[in-house]
Amino acid sequence: MLNGTTPNYLKEFKPLTVDLENLTIEGVQFPDIESLENCASGIGSNMYEGFEPDKTDIEIIRDGYLGKLTIEEVVQKTLEKYNGNYILDSANS
Repeated sequence: MLNGTTPNYLKEFKPLTVDLENLTIEGVQFPDIESLENCASGIGSNMYEGFEPDKTDIEIIRDGYLGKLTIEEVVQKTLEKYNGNYILDSANS
């Protein structure tokens, strides 16, 4: 609390369901505790800035972290989800 009031960003914060026994965040499976903790930390940091991840977001983040997606693919999937269908041309980047 700041000066006796709770900031709006804390009132609106929606905690994620993290299951350490089954290694899941919002039902998204992780292969090990290290990858779960690292992704959860990054997701949590962004949630303080207003990010409200859903299962698809968590899958994209996990797959990027694990190297199943390139950074370009992570960006492309994110842009498709939030801003329509954009094509990234890495040759012109």
